[in-house]
Amino acid sequence: MQKSAIKQMLYGERGGFEDVPVSEEYRRIQSELVDCDDLMHAELSRHPKLLQLYEKTCRAFEAENVEACDCHYQEGFRFGFLLALDVLGWKQG
Repeated sequence: MQKSAIKQMLYGERGGFEDVPVSEEYRRIQSELVDCDDLMHAELSRHPKLLQLYEKTCRAFEAENVEACDCHYQEGFRFGFLLALDVLGWKQG
């Protein structure tokens, strides 16, 4: 018998960020990004001020992505729940 979705989430078996399957295209893009970042660091290491600015920019970009993921996850969860209510024929108030 399969565990309920709630129990899967409770026991950390599903529902976490690290559990989301990613595509091969995602992996390819991620690998390209890492390679470019390594090259950028190597080039900018000769220009400390530019390297510092680049790293600050990367931190801000990463923080923005985290915030965007949080917003999209929450909205997706809310909308998914509304879809479930609609499927069940419940009226929204």
